[in-house]
Amino acid sequence: MTFADLHGGESLFVDAKTGYFGRAAVVSITIEAVYENGSLKLSQTLPLQEHDKVQVTVHVPVAVPQALAAVHKGYGLLRWAGDADTLRHVAEDDDFGILASP
Repeated sequence: MTFADLHGGESLFVDAKTGYFGRAAVVSITIEAVYENGSLKLSQTLPLQEHDKVQVTVHVPVAVPQALAAVHKGYGLLRWAGDADTLRHVAEDDDFGILASP
């Protein structure tokens, strides 16, 4: 199944086998896990039935020193010949955002 998130706790889905299209209620559960030997070890049991299908999104916390090192490594890759005000305008204005692209 392919899901697309909607507001209000619902998703649209398409079953790849049948082509059925519909809406499904979505429950989001957040728990901590540890990655060990190729598997995620959950900190608690989940309120699921055997063989329930789920989608998994993994958020990996990044240490501040690692994030700063990545910023410093990429600094200067894009050259900007304009002034700081124009750069701020382009960076923050919704008219220049990805959603404004054709």
